[in-house]
Amino acid sequence: MRKHLIWVLALAVGLSATAIAYATDSTGSDFSELKTTVSPNKQSKTKFGKASLFVETSTLSNANPGTPTSPGNVPVATTNVKLTFDKQLKFTTKGLPQCKVSLEGTTTQSAIQLCKSSQVGGGAATACIGSAGSPCNGKVAFVVTAFNGPPKGGKPTIILHSRNNGLALTTVLVGTLDPKTNVLNVPIPASVYTLATITDFKTTVGKTYKSKGKKYNYVGAKCSKGKYTLKGVFSYVGGEPTDNVSTTYPCKTK
Repeated sequence: MRKHLIWVLALAVGLSATAIAYATDSTGSDFSELKTTVSPNKQSKTKFGKASLFVETSTLSNANPGTPTSPGNVPVATTNVKLTFDKQLKFTTKGLPQCKVSLEGTTTQSAIQLCKSSQVGGGAATACIGSAGSPCNGKVAFVVTAFNGPPKGGKPTIILHSRNNGLALTTVLVGTLDPKTNVLNVPIPASVYTLATITDFKTTVGKTYKSKGKKYNYVGAKCSKGKYTLKGVFSYVGGEPTDNVSTTYPCKTK
């Protein structure tokens, strides 16, 4: 079993209350975890209110897992991640500035200077440099910054900028969100997964902004079912079987 990387997106409310799910159909050598929280978790039953979304994905080796931020062996690298968000969550980008410049090679500070108005969140990531199955002796920590990107095919995108200043190392992932299905698709380029295998990736997103005098929430939430469900599908290098992961987080009605 296994899995890792993503977008995605959102909140810090204490991971002791965070739902955790493991891969449900994997037969591989690694295992996957998925965590999410929505804050505040008390929302209207019918109307979308302001919210922050936290998402964390992690992949570890069955043989020697360690922890997501201090892994034992290097797991198999992810090539694509698809996250399906609950329909009780809504993402709005209308009138939100877009980061249209290349962020390749930039530091976190430079990226924010270039695209400050389009920043929607941030987080952290951990990666291992080395071949799958070997000890993770080359652990690298990244600072993650999330920006609203230009649309692709009419669909909004999120830019995930990751930086390690000590190694002068920057990776940039771009996720595309389908508003109709609430599916965020994040392909991981070969230039990224051949460099390092991400064992942990967490992001918090949420922003209130104004456009033409009207206020919008980047993340909106309502509570009509008593819980939020997040699903993940993870694809891997070398034709390894995909992992399907699902988790929930409780909500209350105002």
